[in-house]
Amino acid sequence: MSEENLDPSSPSLPENVEAEAPAVMQPAVGEQLRAAREAKGMRSADVAQALKLSTRQVDALEAGDWSGLPGQTFIRGFVRNYARLLRLDPDVLVSQLDPRLMPELPRLDVSSSISAALPRTGGPQRRDFMVVLAGLLLVVLAVLAFFFVPPDFWQSRLAEWSAASARVDAPAAESSAPIDAAPAEPAPPVASPPAPEAPAPTAAAAPVSAASTPAAQPVLQPVSQPSQPLPQPAAPPAPVAAPAAQPASTAAATAPARAGGVQLAFTQPSWVEIRDRSGQIIFSQLNPAGSQRYVEGEPPFALVVGNATHVTVKYKGKPVELSQRSKDDVARLTLE
Repeated sequence: MSEENLDPSSPSLPENVEAEAPAVMQPAVGEQLRAAREAKGMRSADVAQALKLSTRQVDALEAGDWSGLPGQTFIRGFVRNYARLLRLDPDVLVSQLDPRLMPELPRLDVSSSISAALPRTGGPQRRDFMVVLAGLLLVVLAVLAFFFVPPDFWQSRLAEWSAASARVDAPAAESSAPIDAAPAEPAPPVASPPAPEAPAPTAAAAPVSAASTPAAQPVLQPVSQPSQPLPQPAAPPAPVAAPAAQPASTAAATAPARAGGVQLAFTQPSWVEIRDRSGQIIFSQLNPAGSQRYVEGEPPFALVVGNATHVTVKYKGKPVELSQRSKDDVARLTLE
């Protein structure tokens, strides 16, 4: 039996030899690439420049040194590009690669059965400490604010905010100002119509007396009679001017009566706050453009005036300069 197995004429031996012969005689992929490159007269550097590879990688690919290359995916890509450059069939060369010889990239598998808790940077004690520290900090800030912040700090801030908002709303307030100011100006003429009634009889009496003189001598001066009535129409303007002077005199008489208080006139919207001697607020409001205010109380007066450049202040009948006492268009002053 041993002789039959070793007999070269056995029918099974030639079949095995023929089946293994193509695998042994077929050149490697790298050798095929090198032979095709040399046949085209190209150098390794030329291939490396065309494929955007290094010369070392081209040499490793031709030598079959897979350990010097990144991995299976990159090796297949290099072989395909190299085959296209040499006008070879890339699918045939890729199919001849032995995946067992090429390095395989390690896979990172996450096991679903193992669950690990993430490390915690701080525990409950640290959180409690931070809460207590934040509470103490708030208490310290509140105490400092109570002892060191002036009482009128927030009121002055409110005045500045109101003045800033008044500047923004100034165009809208200007359009509505004539409606508010119109009723105030016609008020003095309402009381003046009864006054002109007194001069009216005198004006009427003047033409009567003038008419009586020409009636006494109708024959002696027939031509000069028309010349005397001609100047008569000029007399009525005298009583018209008299009533106009009366409101001015009454206004002048009322002005000294209110000279002891604070007079305010506004050309633009402005917020004003006034305190008396006791520190009590006696006037605090936003005043529209074109309005006037008069405030009385027990001096000295402490004033906070927003939008100060558009406010006129008089005290005891004398104007008060605000430009030198204002900062950021908010004036603070005391009137003794």
